[in-house]
Amino acid sequence: MANPKVSVIVPVYKAEVFFKECIDSILNQTFSDFELILVDDCSPDNCPQMCDDYAKNDTRIKVIHNKPNLGSVKSYKAGLDASIGDYIIFVDSDDWIELDTIERLYKIAETDKCDIVYGDLIRFEGRKLAHTKPFDTRGLEKTDIILNLIDDNFPQFLVCRLFLSDTFSIILYGRIINSEKIQ
Repeated sequence: MANPKVSVIVPVYKAEVFFKECIDSILNQTFSDFELILVDDCSPDNCPQMCDDYAKNDTRIKVIHNKPNLGSVKSYKAGLDASIGDYIIFVDSDDWIELDTIERLYKIAETDKCDIVYGDLIRFEGRKLAHTKPFDTRGLEKTDIILNLIDDNFPQFLVCRLFLSDTFSIILYGRIINSEKIQ
């Protein structure tokens, strides 16, 4: 595949029940100029085989099999290291995205020349839906925004945010942080 516009990175661990819905929601996007990087983190279920099966049927898919289990954040980093897209988006393997998510985020990034684009997120808390609105990051440097997202200082998730890929080289290979964060 020539350089795709977007790299979608999915860390995969114990998500067999949700996996098909997640991957299908990505592969069926209205925007098709993307690569999908599945990072199997030694999942003990059928997810490793499911990753390989999907890759056999779609040339946009790359599969990385971690040895040993590294955790989600190091799996994100493994996906970043393998990515070649101009933009990066993360999706957890137990999530799904709306069919026009990548197209909408990409159009905003390109039209408004944004390094980071994100919107609302709807998640389940128990049996109820919870709506998370974006945190106001106006006036913050992009490096500070990403570090705060990684450190969970914003009421946001790293998932379903579109980032200019160059932004991560500044963070990951410049100021690197600890704990279950990217190391």
